[in-house]
Amino acid sequence: MQAAFPSSFAGGVLHPPSLYENKDWCQLYTDPQSLFERLACLPRNGCWVCPEDSGAHSFEELIYKTSLTPYLKPAMLGFGLLGMPMSREGSIEPLHVFAEPVTGLVRCFSPIEIRMGGGDKFYRNAFWGMVASEEAMLMRKA
Repeated sequence: MQAAFPSSFAGGVLHPPSLYENKDWCQLYTDPQSLFERLACLPRNGCWVCPEDSGAHSFEELIYKTSLTPYLKPAMLGFGLLGMPMSREGSIEPLHVFAEPVTGLVRCFSPIEIRMGGGDKFYRNAFWGMVASEEAMLMRKA
């Protein structure tokens, strides 16, 4: 499993330790409760960035919601297409389309909130999935 770990993920780069260092840095869990127990033991610093159900339909609404609620933060959630894919001269792929970033809301949970909420709440809120349509590619709650 470690050898199949990707070098790039979610727009960033992952640098796992060398296979020859013999470090235990990747674990697989078949039981959701075992995974949650391990995650609940992580340090208290940082936060869990989770998808937010309520969106913002305008920039003004985004500013309003984030100013009222400190645990809501703006984030880039994907890309909105500016037209239909079409053949363009000089394009690497057969179809090409211009797109712009789509900004939305994410909810930040402290590790204590995750721990106290329990495994069921964590599994309902913490996982992301990509939704692709003819108009956009967005990250949403899985």
